[in-house]
Amino acid sequence: MYDTYGFPVDLTQLMVEERGLTVDMAAYEEAKNRAQLLSQGKTTHQGTGADLDVHAIDELKERMKITPTDDSFKYDYTVSNDSPDASTCSNRALGPS
Repeated sequence: MYDTYGFPVDLTQLMVEERGLTVDMAAYEEAKNRAQLLSQGKTTHQGTGADLDVHAIDELKERMKITPTDDSFKYDYTVSNDSPDASTCSNRALGPS
C-alpha cells in the first residue's frame, strides 16, 4: 500500500495489530525492493518486447533476408508556425473490409 498509495507501513502495522494480525515485514521488504527495481528498469523480467543487439539485427538482415521496416512515412511532415502539418501523410486501415 505504501508504494501505490503512500500509506505508511508503521500505520499499517498498528491497524492490523488492532485486529490481532501481523505484517510479514520480510515479505514487505522483499516486495518493496522488487518494486524499486521494477521502477528503475533493473530487472531480469522477460517482457513481451524485442531486445535485439546489433548482431541479432545483422543476422535477421543478412542470413534470414528479412528487410527492415520502412518508417520514412512517419517523418513526412512539415512544420509551420511551430506547428507540425502532417496533411501529406496518408493512412489505411488493415483488416476485414
